[in-house]
Amino acid sequence: VHSRSRIDLGGIGVGHALDQAALVLRRRGIESALLNHSGDILAIGAPPGSAGWEIGIQDPEDPRGTVTSFMLKDRSVSTSGNYENFIETDRGRIGHILDPATGWSSSLFLSVSVMADSSLAADALSTGFFAGGVRLSAPAPSAAGRISVFSVRADGGRTVTDYTGDIRG
Repeated sequence: VHSRSRIDLGGIGVGHALDQAALVLRRRGIESALLNHSGDILAIGAPPGSAGWEIGIQDPEDPRGTVTSFMLKDRSVSTSGNYENFIETDRGRIGHILDPATGWSSSLFLSVSVMADSSLAADALSTGFFAGGVRLSAPAPSAAGRISVFSVRADGGRTVTDYTGDIRG
């Protein structure tokens, strides 16, 4: 870890807030709702007459496009990337998610999305995988429950998607 790296709760704050909001809604008898904040989505149930909520993962190279879509019901998905929050410098683009080993923008992925049983887990894992890399064959932390990972990376001028679990490219 870089000597000037610091812990920041931005990688889990939105996920925690969505979980707490869903808890309040469920306690009030809400059986169908979709909560969305800053790339984190939590689905309570499904829309009437549907198997789930249709969710699209934004194409990090085309803000109006999607790279995949899937159905989400009683789960959460979080996407992390440096394609929306960044600054341009004379040394290039610096994104808001940094590699803790170098102190510079993470550059392996364009985006990483994680579907999990809680928004906190999805948020933490998408940020961590984006910042530090992800091996789709590696076991997930057991506390995260069931997870699926979808990553988008640039490879020699072409966009490559990799996935495991329920999110497909």
